[in-house]
Amino acid sequence: MKNFKSIVEQKGIVSKTNNKLLMLSKFNLILIFIITTLFFQCKKDDFAGETSGKCPVVVSTDPVNNATGVPTNKIVTVNFNTPMNGLTFIGSTLFVKQGTTDVAGTITSTGTTAVFTPTVNFSSNTLYTVTVKAGVKDLEKNAMVADHVWSFTTGTAPDIIPPTVISTDPINNATGVSLNKIIVANFSENMNPTTINSLTYLVKQGTTAVAGSVTYSGVSATFTPSANLLPSTPYNVTITTGAQDLAGNAITTNYVWSFTTGTAPPTVIITAPPSLGLCANLMLDATVSYGHVGRLYASAVWTVSAFTGEASTTTLSTTDLGNYLNSLSSSSQVQKPFIILRNQLVAATYTFTLRLENFFGLSSSSTVSVIVSSNATV
Repeated sequence: MKNFKSIVEQKGIVSKTNNKLLMLSKFNLILIFIITTLFFQCKKDDFAGETSGKCPVVVSTDPVNNATGVPTNKIVTVNFNTPMNGLTFIGSTLFVKQGTTDVAGTITSTGTTAVFTPTVNFSSNTLYTVTVKAGVKDLEKNAMVADHVWSFTTGTAPDIIPPTVISTDPINNATGVSLNKIIVANFSENMNPTTINSLTYLVKQGTTAVAGSVTYSGVSATFTPSANLLPSTPYNVTITTGAQDLAGNAITTNYVWSFTTGTAPPTVIITAPPSLGLCANLMLDATVSYGHVGRLYASAVWTVSAFTGEASTTTLSTTDLGNYLNSLSSSSQVQKPFIILRNQLVAATYTFTLRLENFFGLSSSSTVSVIVSSNATV
């Protein structure tokens, strides 16, 4: 603290006059507190290239602390609060010991999880201690500030029970699935996250692989497509036998299920001039796509309002607009102008909103505003 105090004094945060400390403004005192907090918050962090300042911490482990009866073929996992830099686990930053003897094994990491796989099975009925050393870093180069240590005791036998997929979302043979669906598979037990990846979690449309990212947390594997799925299209999902639990047991056969997406939502685009003069009629131009060839909308709602400077009022009947919409053809996409006569409009800012819903319950809306500068001439 002596060196830190010297730095503070040299910067003028604290000065001495007649051997007495002169206190600066409340603002500077708050500044001192913030600097001190940040200085000691990640005191073992060298801050080289750091962008966040938030230190990573261990949020869970498997086995948990003081667990007993742990299978002798157990793989040890550590979960952090943020994605970690796997390169910082190289060396003596994550290790397992039996007494003072190091246990041989390999370390891998993916996302927020680090995994220790022993070279040979643990001994039965034996106490082991696991340590994650301070200094391991996340992807923003923030370092953990304190060692995390826990222990467990093995049982008498290895785990030989294979994992299974117990549920999925969407379920098998689901229909009308959203085009932006995130696909989830839930397992019967904790899995080795390094075995849940794009090689073991496959989504296909026919024989074409769907691009996306795979993540794993708890007992759930998640596939997030890079883009929306195609409408009214069947998809197949496969979890392969490469997926393993924390004892190295793989699912016994590929788990396959399928689903079919729903239709695309309709698209509605209304265009109009931003303002209207004294004599010009108003032309609304609507482009509508129903998302399904040959089917009309199930419902359409026009909302028309006008603000005159004193109150918001409805000044134009929606009947004509509704009749206009009904006149649109039944093709999958149409574009047709609609003319509102100038003598129907007063000086106001008009807002036109069209909400369209198709037969699949999917809806979209579009809004346009038009400024009418004056009342129509009689």
